[in-house]
Amino acid sequence: KKDAWLQTRRALVEGLVERGRAFTEIPDDRFVFRTPEADAFLVSYARPALDGAHGRVEDFFGSTPSAPVIIEILPSVEAYAWASGIPKEKILRTGAVATVRFNRVMALSPSVPALGYRWIDALVHEYAHWHIRRVSGGLCPAWLSEGVARYLEIAWRRPEGFRHTPHAKALLTRAALDDGLIPFSRMEGSFLGLENAERTDLAFAQTSDAVAFLVKEFGVEKVATLLASFHQQPRAEVFSHTLGLGEAELEKAWRDSLADLTEKPTDNARGALGPVWVIGDFDEATLVGSTALEALRAHATDP
Repeated sequence: KKDAWLQTRRALVEGLVERGRAFTEIPDDRFVFRTPEADAFLVSYARPALDGAHGRVEDFFGSTPSAPVIIEILPSVEAYAWASGIPKEKILRTGAVATVRFNRVMALSPSVPALGYRWIDALVHEYAHWHIRRVSGGLCPAWLSEGVARYLEIAWRRPEGFRHTPHAKALLTRAALDDGLIPFSRMEGSFLGLENAERTDLAFAQTSDAVAFLVKEFGVEKVATLLASFHQQPRAEVFSHTLGLGEAELEKAWRDSLADLTEKPTDNARGALGPVWVIGDFDEATLVGSTALEALRAHATDP
């Protein structure tokens, strides 16, 4: 079994190297960008964003890598699924279009989804994951890892720090008021096991809010110490030794902090439209509604 695993692993790595030969490689001091030639122009947008996030991420973790981080853009869902190991069905169901594997950041080209996606946020999110794995030895609980990555993903464009999108705030508020919050234990291992994209979005809203609570109550340095401690101590001891309360107690304290959420958002709250993952053809009326679509088309044809 071990030999078969090694052979499979070797074939995958060799395949990645072979496919990588067709990429355009654009290196600098902090990052090595690898993209299909048609997507090479994306580097001019990704580089300043990642450079901007670098200082914030370095401040958060208290250290920086000694070698450039590899950033790869994959040209199709099939290529991304093969390289990342994420089944295509899960990619389409959850919108998991970026990841860290083989010590590199991988992301689907934003040209693939019909409506695109927040691909720069996704790159910064995975760059944060790369650091979390580095300092925690890959032992950080999924809920905390995803929460920290979501907390940091807007560092490149928001100097003031973390803030929920209207969609995330609406999901979180509605779930808190309707007793619909997802237990952190349900997020164990990966968010890929959640039922659909909306549940995944709620999980991100919850965990990033919990990290914001951690930072507010204990400070960034303490959170960085918490992450590094997973590499040194058993998980059952890390929270109590670092924060003075256990993991379950921390979750309860965060849930209690949501008592201030009292105004239930409407389904049509301004700016509360969440990510829409569309691969291939899609019905525009399904997205905006037939009445709105007719009005838009009528307006477009007005002289």
